[in-house]
Parts: sequence; structure tokens; C-alpha cells
Amino acid sequence: MKLFLKILPFLLTMSLILSCSRDDEVNPIYLDPNGVTIKCDPSGKVGDTFKINGTTYTIVDEVMLRRMVEDGEDVTRVCTSKVTDMSLLFLNKPFNQNIGSWDVSNVTDMSYMFHDSRFGQKSPFNQNINSWDVSSVINMQGLFRGSAFNQPLGNWDVSNVTDMQSMFYETTFNQDIGSWDVSHVLDMSYMFYITPFNQDISSWDVSNVTNTKGMFIGTPFNQDIGSWDVSNVTDMSDMFINTPFNQDISSWDVSNVTSISFMFTDSPFDQDISSWNVSGVTSMNWVFLRSQFNRPIGNWDVSNVTSMEGMFSSSPFNHDISRWNVGKVANMYAMFYESSFNQPIGNWDVSSVSRMYGMFYKTPFNQDISSWNVSGVAGMADMFYLSQFNQDISSWDVSNVVDMARMFYETQFNQDLSSWNVNNVVDCSEFSINTPQWTLPKPNFTNCDPN
Repeated sequence: MKLFLKILPFLLTMSLILSCSRDDEVNPIYLDPNGVTIKCDPSGKVGDTFKINGTTYTIVDEVMLRRMVEDGEDVTRVCTSKVTDMSLLFLNKPFNQNIGSWDVSNVTDMSYMFHDSRFGQKSPFNQNINSWDVSSVINMQGLFRGSAFNQPLGNWDVSNVTDMQSMFYETTFNQDIGSWDVSHVLDMSYMFYITPFNQDISSWDVSNVTNTKGMFIGTPFNQDIGSWDVSNVTDMSDMFINTPFNQDISSWDVSNVTSISFMFTDSPFDQDISSWNVSGVTSMNWVFLRSQFNRPIGNWDVSNVTSMEGMFSSSPFNHDISRWNVGKVANMYAMFYESSFNQPIGNWDVSSVSRMYGMFYKTPFNQDISSWNVSGVAGMADMFYLSQFNQDISSWDVSNVVDMARMFYETQFNQDLSSWNVNNVVDCSEFSINTPQWTLPKPNFTNCDPN
């Protein structure tokens, strides 16, 4: 008994020490002051579990998280502070768990995170993740591509993101993100491709963006973005295809743009862009295809353009462009196809052109182009198909043309072309079908049947 009394103080001291030790053991998992995000400090070990407000959370790293997702486990009660890469995380997974509490503050890559579901179906993901701290993310390419996502993201800090290509591609997204700091973004190509997006993003700083290709294809977007600094953009092709866009963008600096192909295709766009510096553009293919564009652009510097394929096809365009320097253009395929164009362009240097297929197909065009140097042209099929053209082009050097099929199909043409050298033409089918008014001599085809 005496011995016990002697060692009692020691036992009490040790008990107190052990008790204090347990009390001082710090829970590495904690709730962020925002009241939503679950975080864990570096001392926590992967796989450890701790409780917050009665709920057990597991600390995970990227490997463990990806395994859990692959196995279809519940990932709503995990601490993701150790994860830096979430790219492709839910690719082809029918995932729709509430992960709004995830700590993504250390994540740098979210590319294609929610991309699609199985069998090409939309990912069902549509949870509130507006509280996510994405300030470290650099890559958001394809983040929600092919998902059903349509939740507010206005709180996101995207100031370090450089890639937003296809971010909302084929989603249902249409939320206010007008306050986003996109000043570091370089690529916005196909960003809103076929989404219902139509929000005010006029204040965006896009001064570092180099690619806006297909950015608004198939959207209802029609907002004022005339103040955008697009001076670093090099590719604007497909930008407003099949949109209702018709805003004033006359002040845009497009001096670094090399392609505007399909830019306004299937849009009602009809604004003054005569002051645009397009001297760097090399491709103008189908830029106004089926648009409503009919504004003067005769002062455009097109001296570096190599292709004008379908440029004004099916548009009401009918303005003077006689001063254009088209000396580098190699492709004029369907350039004025079914358009209203009927302006003098007889002084054009077309010596580099090799394709004139359907160039004046079904147009009212009837101007003097007798002096054109077409010696490099190989294809003239459908060139004046159903057109009003009836000018003397007997002096044309067509010795390199191989295709004249339907060239004057049902045109008003009646000129003497007997002097044409058509020895290389191998297809002249239906050359002048339904042209009863053509009574003057026609070319003497030897390698094909013009009927």
C-alpha cells in the first residue's frame, strides 16, 4: 500500500500527459471559412479518416481518387487537397455526385474533367461547384464538354487559366460569367460550341487570346463585344457560324488574323467592317456564306489572300471590289455562287487561280472579263451554270483546263468559242445543255462528249 501511495503521483502525472497528448492531437481535416469546402493540411496521410461535424472524410491523393471514381465509389466525403491533376477524371463516366465540398485549390489541370458519358451520351453532371477555388488551374480545355452542366460559376477565379478551348462544348450552359478575369487565356476556340449561351461578356479582357475559331458556333449569342481587344487573335474562322450575331465590331483590330473562313456563315451579320485591316489574312473561304452581308469592302487589302472559295456564296453582296489585288489567290471555287454579285472585276489578276468551279453559278453576273489570264486554271465546271453571263471570252487561254462539265448549263451565253484550245479537257459533259440561243460556234472537244 505504501508503495502504491509512493507511485500514485507518478501515475497521475503520466495519465495527465497521455490525456493532454490525445487532446492536442490535431484533426488534419477542417472546414473552410466559406462553410462548404473540406480541406486537409499537409500533415494528413492518404487513406486516413477523420470526422467533421459527425461526417467521416477520407484523405485522398490523385491515385486513390481516380481508383475510387473508376470503381464507382462515393466521392462526396473525401478531402482532395493533395490532388493537383483532375484531367479526364470523369471521362465517359455517368457521374453526378455532389462534389461541391471538394478542395481544388491546388489543382492546375482540369482538362476534359467531365467530358461526355458512356456511348457518346452527355455526362449527367450538373452540381453546384461555384464555391470551388480554381485559382491555381491553368488548363480548362474541354472541362464540361458534352455534359449537362448548367450551374452558376460566377464566383470562379480563372485568372491563371490559359486554355479554355471547348470548355462548354455541347453543354446546356447559360450562366452569367461576365465578371471572369480571362486576361491570361490564349485559346477560346469552340468554347461555347452549340450551347444556349447568350450572356453579357463585353467586359472580358481577351487581349492575350490568339484563337477564337468556332467560339460561338450554333449558339444564340448576340451580345455587344465591339470593345474587345482582339489584336493578338490569328484565327477567327467559324467564329459566328449559325448564330444570330449582328453587332458592331467595326473597331476590331484584326491585323494579326490569318483566317476568317466561315466567320459569318449562316448568320444575319450585316455591319460596316470596311476599316478592317485584313492585310495578314490568307484564307477567306466561305466567310459570308448564306449571310446577310452587303456592305462596301472595296478598300480591303486582300493582297495576301490565297483562297476565296465560296466567299460570297448565297449572299446578297453586290459592291465594287474592282480594286482588290487578288494576285495570290489560287482558289475561287464557288466564290459568287448563287449571290447577287454583278460588279466589274475585269481588271483582276487571276493568273494564280487554278480553280474556278461554280464561280458565277446562278448569278446575275454579266461583266467584261475578257482580259483575264486563266492560263493556270484547271477546273471551270459549273462556272456560269444558270447565270446571265454573255460576254466575249474567246481570247481566254483555256489550254490547261481539264474540267468544263456544265460550264454554260442553261446560261444566256451566245459567243464564238471555236478558237478555244480544249485539247486537255476530259470532262465536258452537259457543257451547254439547254442553251437554244447559243447559235455561234462552240469549242471543238476531242476528248469528251459535251452532251
